[in-house]
Amino acid sequence: MRFANIVALTFATAAFGAPSAKRQEQLNGNVFFCTEKDFTGVCARTPPTDDGCKGLDDTFNKNLSSFRIEPEGAFVCVLWSEADCQGSNVGAWIRAPVADLSTINFENTASSYQCKSA
Repeated sequence: MRFANIVALTFATAAFGAPSAKRQEQLNGNVFFCTEKDFTGVCARTPPTDDGCKGLDDTFNKNLSSFRIEPEGAFVCVLWSEADCQGSNVGAWIRAPVADLSTINFENTASSYQCKSA
């Protein structure tokens, strides 16, 4: 009887215990961004998640002037003008370092970013 209960619990756990949402996998590498062009000013380096949205904190929100992926080509990212990867974006996935976001008309505009495997 005890074995039957354990088997029943095992099947119940398998059926109901698995989350239905896609698990966010961390990408290999980091994003590096700064408040001034040419990767100067206040900077931060953080690992992104695959296809996950990350918001920028108060220091960087609407205050980014440079953005890059480390190592270059490890993944791609897009910047968004609003929180939760909403609003307008840069129009393409960023693959190479952007030392001056004004060259893509996005200086001091980003509030969040999204990255995915290349």
